Amino acid sequence: MGFRVFDHDERRERACQARDKHGRHADSNMRVSMSTRRLARAILCTACLAVAGCNDTTLLEKLDQFQANQTLAALQRRNIAARKISRGKQGYDIAVPPDDYTAAVDTLHALDLPPRARVDIAQAFPSDVMVASPSAERARLLSLIEQRLEQTLTTIESVDRASVHLSYPLDDASGSARHSIHIAALIVHEAGVDEQELVVKLKRFLRNAVADTRYEDISITLFESEPPQIAPPARAEPAPLDSRRWLSFVLGGGASVGLLSALGWARWRRMRAPRSHADEPDRAPFDAVVESSGRIDNARARDSR
Repeated sequence: MGFRVFDHDERRERACQARDKHGRHADSNMRVSMSTRRLARAILCTACLAVAGCNDTTLLEKLDQFQANQTLAALQRRNIAARKISRGKQGYDIAVPPDDYTAAVDTLHALDLPPRARVDIAQAFPSDVMVASPSAERARLLSLIEQRLEQTLTTIESVDRASVHLSYPLDDASGSARHSIHIAALIVHEAGVDEQELVVKLKRFLRNAVADTRYEDISITLFESEPPQIAPPARAEPAPLDSRRWLSFVLGGGASVGLLSALGWARWRRMRAPRSHADEPDRAPFDAVVESSGRIDNARARDSR
């Protein structure tokens, strides 16, 4: 009779091959499911960022880091959801939600923000010139001393901000130069500080830090800092939909449709995979092994007779 006899080893090999093929198919389905989930997360994050970014209104543009940080801190202390946006070489922008725009503008006017850019005398006398005069070198040195003194004074306890000015040597009409240096310091300190003790401490420090300076040539002006005012901003009336809101709705709707489409496609793939024709060859080795086993048993039974 024309039937093929499968031995025990061949049947085991056929079964192993069938299991391997079935496992590879399951792994491919798992990879498709994982990639679909990653795609869905990416679409969702993009939609959130698009909606959040389009809703904000630019309040200030092209600020340096100091101006942006001071303005951002003042707005956030008043519960205004401001955020700082880096523009690379163009500086920083400050953006706020449309509902907080009116309160943010009022805060800027009340606090005189953003602060003006710092004037650096050293920039007026660059160090890369061909010939530098002695007056330019001295002015640059005094400017650096001012900045260093300001940084050190702010490290003193109860001192919030400090601004130090040194008198620059200017020649008079007779040609004689002034050698004594006068110092004027503006100090913003915390509330509840003994101002007389603070003035004595500051004068002693400045007298020892700058040469050719006398106590009577040092002037200290004190200001008490205001406590942080944290209050909810005055909400403006809701404005009609503008182009930015329309854009945010369009982007958010498109991202939502894409997310739902991706999830539906993944579910369709999972439901279709068990019924696809690709799975039918996976069962063929099992059927062949069972059929061959039955034929072997029948042949052995006939031989025994």
